[in-house]
Amino acid sequence: LAEVQTSRTPESVFEALQEIVPRTGYSIEAAGESGRAIVIRAKIKCFDILLYRVWADRIIINVTEGIQGGSRLIAIGRPAPLLFHARERDPLFMDLDRLVDILAQASETSRAQVTLLTPIHRS
Repeated sequence: LAEVQTSRTPESVFEALQEIVPRTGYSIEAAGESGRAIVIRAKIKCFDILLYRVWADRIIINVTEGIQGGSRLIAIGRPAPLLFHARERDPLFMDLDRLVDILAQASETSRAQVTLLTPIHRS
């Protein structure tokens, strides 16, 4: 879905994510079970080209060491083949902008530094 590089240490970014995610109204389903990864229970569109859409019911954010020090955050969506749509009224609904905000806050960078990795058709 998205990635960002930051000069912060992986440990400090991981701790920041654990504080920021619950404040945004989403729950952390698992944290730290496989290294520095957080699983967020949320419905997000992870692929949208014309009539073909793929939704995810979980967002996994991996925090790894960056290439030049610091850390790298990568957010991926776990596809849910039986999820065909989600409504904005749904408390689990998350749009891509909200995910970008979470990554930018945790990495203490600007939204412009977050790279989108998914083709989303914006109308």
